[in-house]
Amino acid sequence: LARIAESYLHEGQRTQAEKLYAYIQVQYPDSEGDLSGRIRKAEYYETQGPELQDEAMKIYKDLEFRPLPEPLKHFVQFKLAHAEYMAGQHQKCLERIDAVLKSSEKAPIYDDLRVLRQKVLYTLIKQRAEAGDSKGVIDLYAEDPFAFHNQEAVEALASVARAYETLSFFPEAMSLYETLAQKDPSQQWKLAVAR
Repeated sequence: LARIAESYLHEGQRTQAEKLYAYIQVQYPDSEGDLSGRIRKAEYYETQGPELQDEAMKIYKDLEFRPLPEPLKHFVQFKLAHAEYMAGQHQKCLERIDAVLKSSEKAPIYDDLRVLRQKVLYTLIKQRAEAGDSKGVIDLYAEDPFAFHNQEAVEALASVARAYETLSFFPEAMSLYETLAQKDPSQQWKLAVAR
């Protein structure tokens, strides 16, 4: 039934799909068809513009508190974390991601969560650096220093190096400036190492 409802959605017959989803929710609550149907419906809503984005998030928030199999639970958590990231709720997003990643189980969604976590960390580092919160920058870096040693993290790593330098942790700053000079051959990092 959930697949039929999904077909109705993709054919543009939203009213028919809504009726069938409602029937599934009433007759088969928390069944596999109900839960997967809700997720499919939310995914569809996400593609239909901003007015239905809120509806999709309501579905994900409702699913967050339902007994879901691990992969679906992680998927819902990813969707909620991504929505928090897009809404500028970076700290809340990071807390949600970290709670999911603490689990010892492996799941394919973990890769997406790790990528999103890196984006959140880079954004938080940038915000704290702009606010002059050098200690906050270093604290975030200390949580997961390996997240900052890829090519996309040059700007965030530079902020961390400057934070170390500002707080007179010169050996740490020097080490990061050397790393930056290897990743990005611009003169500014070579000058920072030479200081």
